[in-house]
Amino acid sequence: MKKLCAFGLAAVLLGALAQTADACHRDCGGCAPACAPAPCQVQVTYVDKVVTCYRPKLVETEVKCIVNKVTCREVVEERKVCVNVPVWSERKCEVTVCRMVPEEVVRNVTCVKRVPVCVTDPCTGCTYTTYKCETVTQQVKQIVCKPVYEKKEVVQRVCSFKQEERTVQCRRIVAECHPEEVTRKVCRCVMEAYQTTVKVPVCTVVPAPPCK
Repeated sequence: MKKLCAFGLAAVLLGALAQTADACHRDCGGCAPACAPAPCQVQVTYVDKVVTCYRPKLVETEVKCIVNKVTCREVVEERKVCVNVPVWSERKCEVTVCRMVPEEVVRNVTCVKRVPVCVTDPCTGCTYTTYKCETVTQQVKQIVCKPVYEKKEVVQRVCSFKQEERTVQCRRIVAECHPEEVTRKVCRCVMEAYQTTVKVPVCTVVPAPPCK
């Protein structure tokens, strides 16, 4: 900001100096051509000057606004509803019962057994005993269970339902909005004025010596 102010003032002063130099050149028109290139002399000096500048600043202010505040409350209501009530009763019925009865049976079982055999070695002529496997069928006794179905009368408990009107309590949550005035802090940007000192060029016109 200081540099911009200094540049602006310098441009204004340089414009004034240019006008002054032109006027001086016109005044020296009657002089000899040797005096034409530098009719006048300009002397520049810098002086301190107090100027007003502006800078941004954040300012915190309090603002009142209306907000909706939500509150919840519990509401208990009584309602009539229909419910199913179980009713138990007994009744006789005929069912089929399966009973397992053990029974002895004979079954043919095929198995393999080893039988001794006398064999003569053709090379040496000696005999020796060896074993070979043979399949043999044998009768084996076994206990098995056979199902026997019987009909039997039993008493069973049967459940049935009947509708009944009852009064129950229902709980629910109700939300309500209430406007409320609150104070909040808000930041905003303002331009703040301040004084500062800058260097300002001052030009002084020195008349040229008379032409000889």
